[in-house]
Amino acid sequence: PTPAIVGTWVGGLESGGEFSFYTATVRDGATLTATAALPMRGLSGAMRSITVEGNRVRFEGPASLVLLGTVNGNTLTGDFEAQAGRQKGTFRLTRVVTVEADELSKYQGAYQFADGNMLLVERASFAPGVMVTDPSSGLTRIAFPRDTDEFVAGPALLVPLPAEQTLAFT
Repeated sequence: PTPAIVGTWVGGLESGGEFSFYTATVRDGATLTATAALPMRGLSGAMRSITVEGNRVRFEGPASLVLLGTVNGNTLTGDFEAQAGRQKGTFRLTRVVTVEADELSKYQGAYQFADGNMLLVERASFAPGVMVTDPSSGLTRIAFPRDTDEFVAGPALLVPLPAEQTLAFT
């Protein structure tokens, strides 16, 4: 049951119309351990507690953050609270695979498609994955690794869900 939450999770916390990028890495050992971060808020550190009961998961930490959610395959969704309940909202996370920096570097470049459209791809320095820019619209997204050669991007820069684009490198 516990290996179902092992891995790196990315997504966000939503509260009052605001989205905050969140990442957590859960490791299996004698006991489950994890680190988590809200990088745009300067918050990162070890989780104090991880509880798993069936497909229900509770993460506590860093700081006063508590996430209570349900795992469904590679998706973890639920509710969160922080600051002793003064801040509440929902969260959506997706599990990503680890792709080494030298592997990600192979995907960097400008890609032109048969219809003339282009995409610019470079390593993302602040999130796991690649930064993808459409030069015609100026839109930039982080595409998160679903596999070592397949990446998904959502509706905004650091928002992986719902997936709106899939990049497959062959």
